[in-house]
Amino acid sequence: MFTVFLRSGWFSASAVVAFALFGCESSDGIKLGEVSGVVTQDGKPLPKAEVTFTPESGDRISTGSADASGKYSLIFTRDRTGAVVGKHSVSVRLPGEMDEEGRNEVGGTDFDLDLTVEVKAGSNTIDIDVTEE
Repeated sequence: MFTVFLRSGWFSASAVVAFALFGCESSDGIKLGEVSGVVTQDGKPLPKAEVTFTPESGDRISTGSADASGKYSLIFTRDRTGAVVGKHSVSVRLPGEMDEEGRNEVGGTDFDLDLTVEVKAGSNTIDIDVTEE
């Protein structure tokens, strides 16, 4: 049955358009929007930055980690990507190093952001600058 869906061009195109317009809603009724972007500081990519979107609705948070070029994508659960549709407060953290035993993190930076964003159904590009003024 799955093979039939892949061969049906009309169905595949319709599914892609529906996802883009309405977001991804699962059987639990939570509607998500795909979220990605670039984290920068002073105009330069911030690799390894940990990004957290906390929804005002009180639903589950979404997290992501920036790669070497500062690009991140959010993960909602192990099996689902994105963030809950609606307003979110955004936090960014740069992890520290592990101690000699590899048990505790030493250092690290929590950026003091006063940033609220809105995640919409479909695809969202949300770039984050942590430059302190």
